Amino acid sequence: MGMFLNARAKELAEGSMMVLIIPSIPDGVSPSNVPIGILLNHLGSCLMDMAKEGLICEALVDSFNIPLYCVTPKELTQLIEQSGCFSIERMDPTDCEFDPDNQPTEYTIMMHFKSGLEPVITKHFGAEIVNELFERFLERMHEATPSLFSSNGKGSQLTVILKRKSL
Repeated sequence: MGMFLNARAKELAEGSMMVLIIPSIPDGVSPSNVPIGILLNHLGSCLMDMAKEGLICEALVDSFNIPLYCVTPKELTQLIEQSGCFSIERMDPTDCEFDPDNQPTEYTIMMHFKSGLEPVITKHFGAEIVNELFERFLERMHEATPSLFSSNGKGSQLTVILKRKSL
């Protein structure tokens, strides 16, 4: 994030504004307690089950990393202040609350994950495991869905307006 902010500072004129909309988790909440964390834990469990069954190498599972990080408002504030290039004009966390009458289906959730993660998984494990992995992941959605939409299962995003300082 520091490198990102420094690069944007070089591009922006003094006094100009930048808006960021980024995934976030509330301060003090564990990443494993928000929807994306719950889902990624289930995906990891599916991979470990496949390793235990000898379908994939456990060392590959251990070395697999999804390049995703959800920052807290406090962490982002510290990063922006450390960069010294921007002032925070406004920071609004927005809870992503789910409409109980219009929840995504388990299949929809699985397809979103598959479309976003298939290239990363294919590169690391090979294309031959993708369908099996996501079939298992779909089965796990039955376990995950209730906690995803509970009052404790909120996700967040941050909308941040930054102003380029003069240096």
